[in-house]
Amino acid sequence: MARGNSRIARAGPSSPASSSSPSIGGRQKLITGRIQGVDKDVSRIIYGTLFLHTFENDEACFDLLDSVWAAGCNAFDCAAI
Repeated sequence: MARGNSRIARAGPSSPASSSSPSIGGRQKLITGRIQGVDKDVSRIIYGTLFLHTFENDEACFDLLDSVWAAGCNAFDCAAI
């Protein structure tokens, strides 16, 4: 849990994707969890975006983010440092 922010909760345990779960390109979807106060499943992998400013053009950046989304990740860390 983040220090000093009681509104952030850790994702709870979830069931691993079963063999009958939808797949992406022959692979199973990412495992998801639930966060209190969020009304949808959240991927248990959170993709960091700190380096995105290093891309030479926006199209390459958006292609990468689209690929991450297509792989099943729907949680992105956009915190400014």
